[in-house]
Amino acid sequence: MRHVRTISRKPQIAQQSTSDLTFLLSILELVGTLFGTFVTSFLGVFDGVLGALDTYNDIKNPTT
Repeated sequence: MRHVRTISRKPQIAQQSTSDLTFLLSILELVGTLFGTFVTSFLGVFDGVLGALDTYNDIKNPTT
């Protein structure tokens, strides 16, 4: 024979420790970090392409 107990508790609202402004600021910080990473990566790739074009130009058109 099983014993069944009902548990009845009122639902409690979780306490909100951070405000909406803090949440928005953290989202903006994340977007800023991702944008900074993207710009840094793009500049690195762009620098590599320019270096490769410069090397190609030196091979095709030697100055000496």
